[in-house]
Amino acid sequence: MNTSLRGPLVALTLAGALATLGCAYHPAVPAIDRRAIVAWLTCIDCHPDQLNAILSAAMSAPDSVVAMLRRDLANGPDAATLAGLDSASDRAFRRLNTTVAPPGFARVPWRPTSAIAFTAKHRLLARRAWRMRAAVALARIGTPSAVQAIDGVCPGLTDTVEVETVAFARLSVDTLRGPCRIRADSLNIQWRPVDVHLWVRP
Repeated sequence: MNTSLRGPLVALTLAGALATLGCAYHPAVPAIDRRAIVAWLTCIDCHPDQLNAILSAAMSAPDSVVAMLRRDLANGPDAATLAGLDSASDRAFRRLNTTVAPPGFARVPWRPTSAIAFTAKHRLLARRAWRMRAAVALARIGTPSAVQAIDGVCPGLTDTVEVETVAFARLSVDTLRGPCRIRADSLNIQWRPVDVHLWVRP
């Protein structure tokens, strides 16, 4: 082969190979660690990094993150999470009922007496926290799809505490009169702030 042609032929061969690879290559959407979202939905003494991890993930894979948070807002905790919570509630109930009453007390006044009521209360609190955190994360993401996710779920919410909190989260994005405000008003919730100094936005 003429040495003067060898360089261009090699270059063309490499260019063709790279073009073929380029046609077949599709950058993978970064995997979203579901545990990061659950950590935010269930935290007690929440650290800013827990929410920041979701916001960071939403920058690289917004559709995936928004879809998960929308399901969390609409459905609340999944069955596995509720089962784990029920087990923890049962253990707590049994521990509390083996607590010895202080001298002079027939029973510990705050000790729960019904396991069913105790479990139901903690389920309610867990569902509220789960939905509220999902709404706050969606509001902080703030993209049109995130806002639509909040607006799409609001009409189906029935718990007044959830409606109030989700309406506040939605209000942090803009002040348009949308489904969340309409839902809050329809339930006669006194959610509109009357004193700006007493109003802490999500």
